[in-house]
Amino acid sequence: MKPDIQNSIDIKLLLDTFYSKVLKDETIGYIFNEVAKINVTHHMPILYSFWESVLLGVASYKGNAMLKHIELNNNKPLSNMII
Repeated sequence: MKPDIQNSIDIKLLLDTFYSKVLKDETIGYIFNEVAKINVTHHMPILYSFWESVLLGVASYKGNAMLKHIELNNNKPLSNMII
């Protein structure tokens, strides 16, 4: 069994690994690269902060993640094929 996330280093490792793969993915990479137009340098610290808040109780995230995703879906609806 894989160990559970224990700290900020674990969160960073998970997110960095995930995004390094998803940004190159032939099926969904375009959502991040062309639709959301993610600037990784800017976006990753926001993601680290969000997940630290959710998983570790660190109240550092200041934003509305749901609103951002609703806006993206309004721009380019996700289909069941993608998900």
